[in-house]
Amino acid sequence: MKTEELKQLYAAPTEGFHERVVQTLDRLETISAAPKHHVTARKVAIICAVAAALGVLSVTAVATNFFGLTTTQTGMYSYSVKMQNESSQLESLSRFKMVLPYIPEACKSGYCSDIEFYYSNHEEDYLHVYVMEDEELDSKIMNVVETSETEMDGHQVVIFTCKVAQNIDRLYYTVFKYFKEEGCALVFSASDYDELMKTVEQAAVKLKEVSEEPEEEEYGENIHALKDYREMGAGGGFMDEYTSGRVKNVEIGEAMELQVADYGKATAKVTAVITSLRKQDTAEGLLWEDFTRFSDIDLYSRYFNSDGTLKKEFSTTRVDGADGDHLGVATELTYTRHFYVAEIEVTADSDINNLYGAFGIGVEVYDKATKTYYKNGMTPDGEHCWVICRTNGNYNQTMNLKKGETATIRIGLIAENEMEDFAYLVVSAVDAQHNHYQNYMLKVKE
Repeated sequence: MKTEELKQLYAAPTEGFHERVVQTLDRLETISAAPKHHVTARKVAIICAVAAALGVLSVTAVATNFFGLTTTQTGMYSYSVKMQNESSQLESLSRFKMVLPYIPEACKSGYCSDIEFYYSNHEEDYLHVYVMEDEELDSKIMNVVETSETEMDGHQVVIFTCKVAQNIDRLYYTVFKYFKEEGCALVFSASDYDELMKTVEQAAVKLKEVSEEPEEEEYGENIHALKDYREMGAGGGFMDEYTSGRVKNVEIGEAMELQVADYGKATAKVTAVITSLRKQDTAEGLLWEDFTRFSDIDLYSRYFNSDGTLKKEFSTTRVDGADGDHLGVATELTYTRHFYVAEIEVTADSDINNLYGAFGIGVEVYDKATKTYYKNGMTPDGEHCWVICRTNGNYNQTMNLKKGETATIRIGLIAENEMEDFAYLVVSAVDAQHNHYQNYMLKVKE
């Protein structure tokens, strides 16, 4: 898998939502012994996260379907939105480019790609815009208290006013703007109605010119064996490796002998040793520039105070019980953060220009008692367990390793609530020349 398309279609813009968008991670998927059923993100229910006014609000039916968007009420508080798929110009998402002439001033620092824009300050201001193809648009909108339809420059626009829970007094809005000739729609979610409608009114979609370059040229040096393995990989990912008995346990100070080769590179023999793993309440010993940063946020500021001390707790809201005929009920949750720092010493028998292309240190979360694997280190409630800092690890920096020299890689990882009980530090290596994958794991909390 060379590209990732992220669409978080659930609840309020929580930290979990933001990271899944800006890191281009896969959607959260909890894997257990039960059979898996694949559902694309665009066909999952859209349940956005800002609440609504108290009191009784009537539900007004959408006026017409004359442009091609078909909107059907499926419950007292739910609607289904589909496109009639009439366009003869269906294109893959990679061919689309959003045009957003107006973005609210408060949101201008948000993440933006050709097919998605996202901003959230984790309070009340947020804006999410993304492209959906008409062959895939089949969305369920929950917690709808009012609907309306209008026309903007010949484009059908359907507006949903929603509230996330019966016990929170804020509204949010989801809007669909349909582009029939292009065969797609823009989907908007925001908390400020007036600013949202200015964005919707001026927004457009255009088709990009066909690139004559091969896919490999488009992504260039961002294609690496370890990245491909972790996303899809011939090894089947960490969980398949683990359940097949191919992940080896390792202790602190124990040498790991690895074969390492990125695409097109010669195989090198690498020795890696986890020399320490400690829990701490500060960022002492870590460099600010090694903390991961995405668009408008940096993870150092998210998890640490200006004096370097860990922000040990944070609160968020979970909504349960929403269905077509019932509004959800919001519950305030408080998460406790645990911070661990690990050091790994690495040596090689030959020069390696970019060690991170085929060798990496990460964290995986597996609850052996319930046989539950938390993909991307996140629970359904949004609890995280993930690496937030790595030596030379930000903005695609490289880690060069000379023959016979020892490099020290220092990582920092966050585990929230009980996630630390199920977390494993994982050292992975890929020998792309021989289709060989290796994983070692060390329990974070003993």
